[in-house]
Amino acid sequence: MACLVHHSRYRCLFHAVVNELRNEKRIPVPILRNMAHQCCTCSNLDNQTLISVVIDDKDKLTNLQKLIDQIHQDKKDNPKFILSLNRLENFIKENRVSDSNLLSTSTIDNEINKPHNSLSKSQENLTIDTGIPIFLKINKPPKPFKNGKFLFLPYKFEIKPSIHVPLEAIKQSQRGRFIGRKGYITSLEEQYNVCISMITPKTTAQVIKTLENAKAGKGSVTIHNRIDLSEGEDGEWILVRPKKSEKQVNTIDFAALLDELINRWKSSAIKYEHKKEVENEESQNKK
Repeated sequence: MACLVHHSRYRCLFHAVVNELRNEKRIPVPILRNMAHQCCTCSNLDNQTLISVVIDDKDKLTNLQKLIDQIHQDKKDNPKFILSLNRLENFIKENRVSDSNLLSTSTIDNEINKPHNSLSKSQENLTIDTGIPIFLKINKPPKPFKNGKFLFLPYKFEIKPSIHVPLEAIKQSQRGRFIGRKGYITSLEEQYNVCISMITPKTTAQVIKTLENAKAGKGSVTIHNRIDLSEGEDGEWILVRPKKSEKQVNTIDFAALLDELINRWKSSAIKYEHKKEVENEESQNKK
């Protein structure tokens, strides 16, 4: 294959130039995707006219200079390589905006954000058109759970946060007392044959989607104590759902289980007598 796009010696350098151009954001991504097709000369006839090209800020394109130096070093006299390089330089000259008018990230994103084709940055680097089809896996949005109950557990502070006892330390202490060192939550899961999950930053997208639907009144998973919720109240979200098949849902006493979780949360609240304990835990965490 006699072109810079497909020849094994120059292919990596060519794609390095593509990524270099993409990173400097001076050529829109949709145009860059077509660059390989424009520069391929595998099926072109020889003796085509070369265009004189002078690229602005050429010194900034180090990978382009490496590619040019490599061709000169190899002393390639194949006109298709020379034509391919000429097309590459001409492509850059015609489509690269000036340094004073750099494309913003939002401009590039707007050009590629089509309803039928939303791609991540890593995928964009893989979609240069080389004539070989590339199949991309498009992640489907998570499906919410069909069974279960959400429970909101509000914080009620007796200890006021301070320098010695920050707010997050109080919350962490209550969460630890709630979960229990002796496996309190685990024992409830075994007793009722359910999964009990506290919503955290590491919670899966499926659980987050289910919670969003429940807050909006959508789907079959509901909020147990919705009537008690007040806007902006600080607390933790718990999801309780059956472990196995849907047939088990009707056999689970959700009301008793959720009431037990509520009582456990209230008894785990950090009170004045726990202040010293929280301070000691916080000081140990800082060490």
